[in-house]
Amino acid sequence: MPLFDKLAHLPRSVKQCLLALMDVTLLTLSIWAAISLRLGAPYQPPTVLSYFVILGGAVCGASVFYRFGLYRQVTRYIDATGNLRILYGVTLTMICLGMFVAVTRFESFPRSAFFLFWVIALASLMGSRRIIKLTLRNLVHHQSTTDNAPTEVLIYGAGEAGHLLNRELRRLGSHTPIYFIDDDASLWGQKVGSLKVRSPAEIPTVLSEKTVSEIFLAMPSLSRKRRREIVLSLEDYNIAVKTVPTVSEIVTGEIAISNVRPINAGDLLCRDPVPPKLEILQNAINGKCVLITGAGGSIGSEIVNQLLKLELGPKRIVLFELSEIALYQIDMKARELLEERDQKAKLRDSVEPACEIVSCLGSVLDAEPLRMIMERYDISTIYHAAAYKHVPIVELNPFTGLKNNTLGTHVLAKVAREMQVERFVLISTDKAVRPTNVMGASKRLAELTVQANAARRDSRTVFSIVRFGNVLASSGSVVHRFTKQIEQGGPVTVTHPDVTRYFMSFEEAAQLVIQSATIAKGGDLFLLDMGEPVKIDGLARMMIMLAGMKVDEDGNGASGDIAIEYTGLRPGEKLFEELLLDYKTGDTDHPRIKRCDEPFITYEQLANELDTLEKAIAEHDIELVQSLLYRLVEGYQPDSHRQTGTIEAA
Repeated sequence: MPLFDKLAHLPRSVKQCLLALMDVTLLTLSIWAAISLRLGAPYQPPTVLSYFVILGGAVCGASVFYRFGLYRQVTRYIDATGNLRILYGVTLTMICLGMFVAVTRFESFPRSAFFLFWVIALASLMGSRRIIKLTLRNLVHHQSTTDNAPTEVLIYGAGEAGHLLNRELRRLGSHTPIYFIDDDASLWGQKVGSLKVRSPAEIPTVLSEKTVSEIFLAMPSLSRKRRREIVLSLEDYNIAVKTVPTVSEIVTGEIAISNVRPINAGDLLCRDPVPPKLEILQNAINGKCVLITGAGGSIGSEIVNQLLKLELGPKRIVLFELSEIALYQIDMKARELLEERDQKAKLRDSVEPACEIVSCLGSVLDAEPLRMIMERYDISTIYHAAAYKHVPIVELNPFTGLKNNTLGTHVLAKVAREMQVERFVLISTDKAVRPTNVMGASKRLAELTVQANAARRDSRTVFSIVRFGNVLASSGSVVHRFTKQIEQGGPVTVTHPDVTRYFMSFEEAAQLVIQSATIAKGGDLFLLDMGEPVKIDGLARMMIMLAGMKVDEDGNGASGDIAIEYTGLRPGEKLFEELLLDYKTGDTDHPRIKRCDEPFITYEQLANELDTLEKAIAEHDIELVQSLLYRLVEGYQPDSHRQTGTIEAA
């Protein structure tokens, strides 16, 4: 073992030289053995030419292997492709050896020995690499098991993914699978590979007999709904649950089957993610100059990320942000993504289209700087993500919230129309539907100003709105809060046991925004098929369970590990969110994106109302603001405490 340990840590170039030397030796012995077998006696080369032919053929074979890239493969992971290269290399070496014998007129080399050489060389080269591969893997396994005692785990899913995971975990040595768990009754009691398959009902028995610390969910193609059902079925066992990567990650080679990870909140949604249509994504921004307001925020930064992932991306991305630190961070991240994209392009021997990153500090309320940016950088598409979005904070600061969210959108949309920007996309929220808070009302007014600009006869800009629910793991998300509270030992705080929310992933939200710019016709309001809403109390319970802990129902530590504390709804918060104002929806080019038809106000009427709103904000007239919101926002029903409970109204 010490010898192999030293060999395993040699530089790659030294390993390649040693491997080539081994091949030359094996090929030389193969030629000698082939002639000896043909002659029926050990072959003794009669002349110097004989040695020259044998050694020359072996060196020629090693050169062929080099050209086939055999020495660039890691021997420990050599697979069928590597064996195929050996087959091709030995066959070509046999042909070269025949030509070498013919040119040198080496008469003592029997012609029938060529086939014997092919068989012996093939067996010796493949066999030698197999021995090295097994030895190195056993060495790694020995080291890992010596350093850390393997953890006993169960694998839920006895299919192909489970079988591969079992094999990989045993190879790595960090975990020891002891049983498969599967829903298929026909497999119960049978063996898949080296493991026995047991039913889900037997999990308590297994846990009492063995020191199992984790369950690995090995069903990468499983729907989120079924995954959620399985996780709920494991809730009572007080054990951590992890999952293997998705099928796409495994197939593309991004992640190995053995890279299990904890199940996250996204895995527990009641719907599968909505896949984007690549042609719609590409058409939206290919070669365009794009402006993203609020670029440093959760949605804005993910839009930047998605734009830079596309092969046919934008020509220029202008990052517009009020916060200097947020702008600095997204600027650095964007440039890192560009560098990664360029490096990947070099590896593929391709050239990615150049993209310029421009960072601009400013407010969407300042018309002149916005006009200069649009003209100087030839902006063709605007994604308006800048907004104050945290309900309790905007509730305490209604004037600032309305000024930024509503009047800022009004200014930006007006400048975009005047500058004849091609497309303008407003990112809205489900809280704009029959709002009970100022934040939701401010976003509904922002929607109305976009619709009003779209309806103007002189508008050449295609305006659209994208409305969706909560984004998983965004700033201020319950997922972040729950994770932190669980790490601190609880309690986990939930506002109300019946509160529900619609959720989507960052990636989905950004892709929806980008795609909507292409399918918009003007004044469109787009909705994503969000599936069923998620109960926040249920989400908290599952996150506690997935952390390997149990909910403390009594709150005294006797019945579990983490307690759930109900704090009551916050100012302006609703039990249930909606996506529609009871108006009809229509289909788009994407089967899971719907176009909604909702009423709007003419530009002239809305402009007068917004002038009044601006005056009321300047004078801090909360009563006038409230009357405007009642008049303009359909279904607006504020909490009774707002008029006396705000900081700015005090």
